[in-house]
Amino acid sequence: MFQIIVGTGGIDHDPFTNQEPYVVYQQDSSYGFLNIDVIHQENVLIGKYYDNDDNVLDKFTIST
Repeated sequence: MFQIIVGTGGIDHDPFTNQEPYVVYQQDSSYGFLNIDVIHQENVLIGKYYDNDDNVLDKFTIST
């Protein structure tokens, strides 16, 4: 099971004051969205995070 959280919707409303050690990157000043593709008979999940200007800011692949 995977949990992917993309929480860019509230950045202007509740700025974080601390960061937990397990969080890689916590806050950015821009909005964006996460696109998920499932390929190869549902054995590979590819995630790409885009900013609102369609630039890929982060990406990952999970395969089984």
